[in-house]
Amino acid sequence: MIVAVDAPSGLDVSTGEAEGAAVAADVTTTLALPKPGHFISPGRELSGTVAVIPIGISVEVIEKFGIKTNLITEEIVSALLPTPKPDGHKGNYGKVYILAGSPGLTGAAALAGMAAARSGSGLVTVGVPQSLNPILEVKLTEVMTAPLPENRKKSTLAVRSLAKYGRI
Repeated sequence: MIVAVDAPSGLDVSTGEAEGAAVAADVTTTLALPKPGHFISPGRELSGTVAVIPIGISVEVIEKFGIKTNLITEEIVSALLPTPKPDGHKGNYGKVYILAGSPGLTGAAALAGMAAARSGSGLVTVGVPQSLNPILEVKLTEVMTAPLPENRKKSTLAVRSLAKYGRI
């Protein structure tokens, strides 16, 4: 295991750049505050897991030097997200309707639907050209699909698709 203190040798912690040879650490223990270069490639990959070691620098000192950079952590994001109710169901957590998909691009439609579901949306529906619906049915298990009228020549959504669901 390679452990770096403050920064892997050869890494510019201001930019994340490495000029010439640089150490690829498994863990970087940085002092006082994380540095931007720990999170900007290639520094992100060279730093490995970053652990911040407090050395007694007060918030007042940090503010005096005008340091305004913030690191968004999993703990910060978790505190901002609502806690699901024990008796909740997908109808309690909003609805997302995605119009997407064309031949050769079903992956984008599937990823958009899965991202919406993973981010906490309750009812997620992906509206796709009718001929592509079987593909999306296989790719998506938690997300619903809606086969829509399509332009037959291109297998893309037709304007008349909007009429099927009214105002979306």
